[in-house]
Amino acid sequence: MIKRILQKQKRRNRVLSHRLQRYSSNNHESIQIANMKHYVQIVWNNAETQNIPLGFLRENAKQHFDPETYQRTNSLQDFNPNEIQIDEIINSPTGVNISWNDGQTLEYSYDWLRYILKTDYITKTPQKWDAKYMKNGGATNINAEFDQVMEEGLENVFAIINKYGFVVINNSPDNATQHISAKITDTVKETMYGKIWDFTIEEKSSNLQVRDSAYSHVGINFHTDMTYSTDPPYLQFHHIPFHDGEGGENMLVDGWLINDKLKEDEEAYKFLSKDNIRFFHDSTDQQYRTNAPVFRNDYNGNIEQVRYNQYDRWGPSKISDYELYYSSIRKLENFINNEEYHYVQKLRPDQLLIFNNWRVLHARKEFTKNRRAVGCYISYDDFKSKQ
Repeated sequence: MIKRILQKQKRRNRVLSHRLQRYSSNNHESIQIANMKHYVQIVWNNAETQNIPLGFLRENAKQHFDPETYQRTNSLQDFNPNEIQIDEIINSPTGVNISWNDGQTLEYSYDWLRYILKTDYITKTPQKWDAKYMKNGGATNINAEFDQVMEEGLENVFAIINKYGFVVINNSPDNATQHISAKITDTVKETMYGKIWDFTIEEKSSNLQVRDSAYSHVGINFHTDMTYSTDPPYLQFHHIPFHDGEGGENMLVDGWLINDKLKEDEEAYKFLSKDNIRFFHDSTDQQYRTNAPVFRNDYNGNIEQVRYNQYDRWGPSKISDYELYYSSIRKLENFINNEEYHYVQKLRPDQLLIFNNWRVLHARKEFTKNRRAVGCYISYDDFKSKQ
């Protein structure tokens, strides 16, 4: 046990050390940097301008992070940002050296500046989509190739997911879920469904393997998974390596677009953006309950998470809100079930679908005969740690 822990810590230190080095590379950029007394203004070569408070810049120098553990080495106890001033800035092709009034000269590579100033993991504006967008060519942008992902890495897959909310990986073998998920993390999210699920719904079977409609032949309406959890999975893998019947088409809706549409109804949106909805799930020996919003926004007011599942919807958090609850939910479902917002695709056996469960609502049409499904969940933290 101790040996395994030490090996794991060793691997972690190597990863963290590599991460620190990665932001010290020689990436030549042409920038303008100016001392504006209380902050430094940086104009990047793409015309993006950032104003950085002097105190923030001073205490976030690379030298204040341990190269082995990647933890801070400085304390704020005796740090007064209002006393920080710059004596001199020396620009170079790879970064800047700043001489501070406390006698220290610290180096800031351009990559390091980019890293410490990255306050939003989604650096590009997401493309919100509906049925029309997909039919007019948008669907050609959501594809990747399994061999290419395995050889070149996850950058393209992540870019597609961040932009559209999902990706389809073509020419995937039966064990693609195991291979691709392992490139993201060695700890897929374990739930009551296990780590990686692999089950076949048989034509003549009438008993559910798990108390969930996904383990049946019936059609399933649009939803996000595990709404009853305080920490719903971020990525969901969905692979159908075998199906010898009809139906079973997968349907997707961009929940972030639905968020924009519902904003036009101020009363309903306000209600659905607070912890006014109670979700539940009862298994044989476990009961799950949580109160949560349908739409959760980040600190900038941008949509970050959509959470809705009509099968796991219990009611309003407060019974006195039942009238507003029912009217708001009806408006939400009117948008979700409108075919103008649906993207429909029957996955081939060699296609692995990966989608953002915090953004994309998914559904499935009824199907016949025998159908095998393989998949897993990956947490928000594990996915974002690779960005």
